[in-house]
Amino acid sequence: MPGRGELDFGPIVKTLAEIGFDGWTEIFMHPVPRGMPILETTAAVTAEINRARSYLKGLPR
Repeated sequence: MPGRGELDFGPIVKTLAEIGFDGWTEIFMHPVPRGMPILETTAAVTAEINRARSYLKGLPR
């Protein structure tokens, strides 16, 4: 998820802005192993997605 782990999303967001990308992107939570709940409730999943969205919006462009 954006803002967690080692992947630096800053250069990705910056490059998308530089090339003028204005389409949609998706924040997707992939469970490991497949089929396992990522978080215990729908509200918790929604909160994590919203946290990731806020993180991405706060990155420099």
